[in-house]
Order: sequence, then C-alpha cells, then structure tokens
Amino acid sequence: MSVVAGLVHAGRIYLGADSAVVRGDEIETVVRPKVRRRSGMLIGACGDMPAVTTILDTLLLPYYPGGPLDEWLATILAPSIAEHTKKEDYSLMVGVAGRLAVIDSDGTCVVHAQNYAAIGTGGPYALGALCSWRRFGPRLRVRRAVEAAIAHCSSVRGPTRVLSL
Repeated sequence: MSVVAGLVHAGRIYLGADSAVVRGDEIETVVRPKVRRRSGMLIGACGDMPAVTTILDTLLLPYYPGGPLDEWLATILAPSIAEHTKKEDYSLMVGVAGRLAVIDSDGTCVVHAQNYAAIGTGGPYALGALCSWRRFGPRLRVRRAVEAAIAHCSSVRGPTRVLSL
C-alpha cells in the first residue's frame, strides 16, 4: 500500500509519497507521482492501482467551496470518489484549505486536528518521523518522513516526491 505523508506549516500544505506499487508478492516502481494537485487540493493516494489511477488521473473532482470541511468530505468528495472506485481498497490524504484529511475506501473521513498525518503501510514510520523531526523545514521534514518509511517498510520504495500548495 506504500506511504503518503502530509504536513501543514504556516498555512501551506506539503504532501509527499513514495513510488511503490505492490501487486501480490511483486513490488514495482511507478513513473507517475502518487501525489497530485487536483481541483485546488493536494491529493496523495495509496492502495489498489485501478482506484489510485482513477482518483489521481481521470476522475473530475469537485472543488471545496468553503464551509465545514468534514461535512464536505463526507457528503460531497468521498461519495463522488466511491461512485467511481467500486469495491477497491484505497486511502487518500487530502490537503485543502490549510488542513489535512484522510478518506478511506470504507467511507471514513477524518480531518486531522494536528498539523501532520501519514497513511499506507509505511504510515506509522512516517508519522513517527514527522513527529520527531520538527527542527527541519516542512518540505525536508515530509521528505525525511517518506524516507523513514522506505528504510523500514518493505512495501515502500523511492524515489520520493513532495508537492506543496
């Protein structure tokens, strides 16, 4: 499932991801980044590649109009994604309006109270790194978090890509 790590610093959102795709016992490196700018958001995805490809490349995503972010995620964004991904397993990190949120394929939507988060099989490693490496600048902190997951989780692989919004 790989890793996506996110951080909000001074109102700016940073998302980073690895480049691994796991299929059964095989692990491959993808060319296209698993973190993208879409519809005024940053979105990072882990999970089944058909769902990840649909979400990151082809799905027309709604823009966040303002208002309560948790309500918009649960009633607008998550259902519009679920409608096109069927029963595939995925986890998304969404950076929008200076906040981080996670949407899972089971419909769970969580807006994070803290300014950092991580998802995927490498998520626990990245989360620990985000918490402990506060002395680094935000872009380097996210990069190092993904690199920590690469070093400790067999389903995570470089290169690392970091975007900001």
